[in-house]
Amino acid sequence: MTLITRTFNPVATRRSQKQVPALKRSLKKMKIAHLFLLVLAMVATAALAEEKPVFECVVNETQIRVFMSEVDFDPESHTVEHKTGAYGPNTLYIDGTAPIGADNQIPERGWGRFAVSWDDEEVPIPSSLYKSYYHPNIDHNSIKNRLLTFTVDPHGNWIQIVMRGGDGAGAYLVGWELRRDGEHRQFDPSVLYRHSD
Repeated sequence: MTLITRTFNPVATRRSQKQVPALKRSLKKMKIAHLFLLVLAMVATAALAEEKPVFECVVNETQIRVFMSEVDFDPESHTVEHKTGAYGPNTLYIDGTAPIGADNQIPERGWGRFAVSWDDEEVPIPSSLYKSYYHPNIDHNSIKNRLLTFTVDPHGNWIQIVMRGGDGAGAYLVGWELRRDGEHRQFDPSVLYRHSD
């Protein structure tokens, strides 16, 4: 049988006692960092929960909500180039497509978010349906002045959105039909304004 003995080393004990305050400070900093991250996560979650839809309604006991937001256009995060197109050899292209609503100029505003949900279940909208449309009119005044309109299927299976975007020479009219089954499409809303002879 082997007997293990441990000798008392007063120098090592003093050193570890000196390290205790440093260890306590380190733990305190870690707790503060974790608390900060927790608060940050809570704020982000609350911000998402508080995001107000541009449009919402209940049809056939189904809640439909549309979220739209815009952001300042950042040319650094896009591929911006000039090549031959509708404006001749100096036509502006952003990420491979000619921007709509910018009158061949670098736009000031673009899309932040465009989303639709049925009963709080978001049905993704492909960015290819809206990203090339700049200077969207999506604020409260746009709804009030009918620059942004919503038509909902009586059964709650789809919602049509018509938006007049841009202004002046860059003005445009675009329509989207967003469907609960995810088969979203863009449509020409000018047919809604045609008069039959």
